Amino acid sequence: MNIRVVYGLHPSRCYGRSLGIDPLLPPKKCFYNCIYCPMGRTIIQTSEPKPLVNPKKLITELEEYISKNGCLFETVYFWGMGDPLLNHYTPVLLRAVKDFMEEKNCRTRIVLRTTGYLLSMDWARQTLLVSDEILVPVDAGPELRSIINEPLKNYTLSKLSVILRSIPPKYRFKISFELNLLRTGTSSNASPELIEEIIPYLKSSRIDKIIVKPVNRPGRDESIKPVRGRLIDKVVDIFSNEGFKVRVCRGESLEGVAVADNSDEAIYNHLLRKPLSTREIEAVYGVEGLVNAERMVEAGILEKKTWSGMIYFKPRVTIDYFNA
Repeated sequence: MNIRVVYGLHPSRCYGRSLGIDPLLPPKKCFYNCIYCPMGRTIIQTSEPKPLVNPKKLITELEEYISKNGCLFETVYFWGMGDPLLNHYTPVLLRAVKDFMEEKNCRTRIVLRTTGYLLSMDWARQTLLVSDEILVPVDAGPELRSIINEPLKNYTLSKLSVILRSIPPKYRFKISFELNLLRTGTSSNASPELIEEIIPYLKSSRIDKIIVKPVNRPGRDESIKPVRGRLIDKVVDIFSNEGFKVRVCRGESLEGVAVADNSDEAIYNHLLRKPLSTREIEAVYGVEGLVNAERMVEAGILEKKTWSGMIYFKPRVTIDYFNA
């Protein structure tokens, strides 16, 4: 199975029809080892960027995607097998995508999701010129963060706040925090006491926007569950009262726009980054795509998991596949 850089269309709750760009490719590389990450555990936990996927490969795949599907997407979303800035080429990739979309008359926003720590580097700050939005996940205060995110040693919230505060104000408006709400056992990072713990770090960074997202698909730890209802509203109220601009992403975004490419390879590459529910596969890849997914389950390529009352498809992969 060919592992692609370009995947999707993904029905994002926050950004609508999103085309995924993975500038890393397997194995997964990140500062974090988040329990909610749909790609499973981090194989290479690192802070050292390397030259990985190059612009030529990306543009070749974009050409192929648009020739088959057209510009169905509203967003180009840079996120894949870990923190995109662990690829030293990512600022160049962002620029290449922006220029390519303008050439093809594809109107789209470009979103980069990153842990944020490499934004202190001059080469990485070039991403601020090209991205329309940069998402930085901040899911809990120091103690619970060690459980939810499992960051590398010394990559603290205090360090992140200093880095973000150093970004020039004319670019700071492009950055939003992302809070992934979840329950694990009897605890939740949505409790008011735990939310209050992270507010000083966020304020210190001088970033005033936050996106609140209940987890909505199985992660590395499949025992986690989404937060629902009034508890989400309480979280929003706390941040709003502290002066943050809050956006909430709830539910599903199923517009029923089926892509032209519903091949095994296209579906597998999407599922490699994000497990999809039965409804999501049918909405994106059509009934034939769902038939293809079921056939890949029978062939042992995919597996089905029941999570939070829904059935999700995900790759059946071995540890060897992810090893460096």
